[in-house]
Amino acid sequence: MFRNYFKFFAVFLIAGFLSSCGNQQQTTNKTEDQYFQEAQVKIDGKKFPEAIALYEEFIKAYPKSEKVHDAYNKIAGYYITELKDNPKAIETYKTHYKNYPDSKQGKNSLFLVAFTYDEVLKDKDNAIKAYEEYLVKFPTDTDPNEKFSESAKVMLENLKTGGSIEDLIKKVESQNNTTGDNKEVKTTNPDVKIEKVEPKSETPDKEVKKETK
Repeated sequence: MFRNYFKFFAVFLIAGFLSSCGNQQQTTNKTEDQYFQEAQVKIDGKKFPEAIALYEEFIKAYPKSEKVHDAYNKIAGYYITELKDNPKAIETYKTHYKNYPDSKQGKNSLFLVAFTYDEVLKDKDNAIKAYEEYLVKFPTDTDPNEKFSESAKVMLENLKTGGSIEDLIKKVESQNNTTGDNKEVKTTNPDVKIEKVEPKSETPDKEVKKETK
């Protein structure tokens, strides 16, 4: 069913002030696991700003670690679900892409800039600009398991024509019935997922799902 189409949106995810994240690892007495363990303790205590600060320190200390993508996602997730700061979530996505433009995760974050404008902030003008920017950089999908470029094209067309989300679903469901394709798109953020609507107040370690009307 095409309603699964909107399951690709992970939400949520590092503030713009992390743009100083460099490529040289800094000296630290903490291991990668220690940073995440300490952050989890803060999360369990509902001390989200302190948890974010630890993830930020981790990114600066271990910029070449594969875990930096998870750290970006968790930070942005808490900005949206707990701190209700959507603009900082957008800054997070932009910073992630800026610092890791050649990574699949960075590419996904650039898409999520547009999605956050579109589905979370309902900012049509900025959403259109962001989808267009994404398609300039990534006009076609190269991974058969992900359809971000295809999704961006459909969402952009819907914004420009003023169609409702229900119209969009019917349109693509009709295409799926003809081609037999499954248009589900996935992100690399396993912590938070959105299915069309505002996110619920849950932590990024739980799924945040939205029900499509």
